[in-house]
Amino acid sequence: MFLRKIAAVEAAISRHKDALGDPLEVLRRLGGFEIAAMAGAIVAARLKRAPVLLDGYVACAAAILHAQDKDTIAHCLTGHVAAEGAHSEVLRRLGKRPLLDFGMRLGEASGAALPPASSKRRSPAIAAW
Repeated sequence: MFLRKIAAVEAAISRHKDALGDPLEVLRRLGGFEIAAMAGAIVAARLKRAPVLLDGYVACAAAILHAQDKDTIAHCLTGHVAAEGAHSEVLRRLGKRPLLDFGMRLGEASGAALPPASSKRRSPAIAAW
C-alpha cells in the first residue's frame, strides 16, 4: 500500500511540475477540498487575529501558504509532532516547533487535545483561548 501511495504522489508531482513554484496553484491542483478548506480557515483566523493549533501532518500541509509569505502562519502553533518522519520535516520547513513530542501515531486529532490544556499553565497568550 505504501509503495502505491508513493507512486501516486510521484505521478501527481510529475504531471503538475510546471505549477510547483506557486503555493496556491499547488494547493488547487494537489491539495484536495479538505486541505484547501483548512488553508482557508488558517487565513480567516489570521485576519481575525485568532491562534490556530495545527494538529498532525495533513493540517501542517494546509499551511502551504507559508511558502508564499512566512507571516501567513505566524499565528499558528503546532500541537505535537507525529512519529512519522515526514511530519518533523514539514515542521522544520515551516519553521515551527511542536509544543509536545510523545511519538503519537493515533490520528483523529488526538494531538490537538493535549497542548491547550498543558500549555495554559505556561503561556498567558494560550490561556486566553
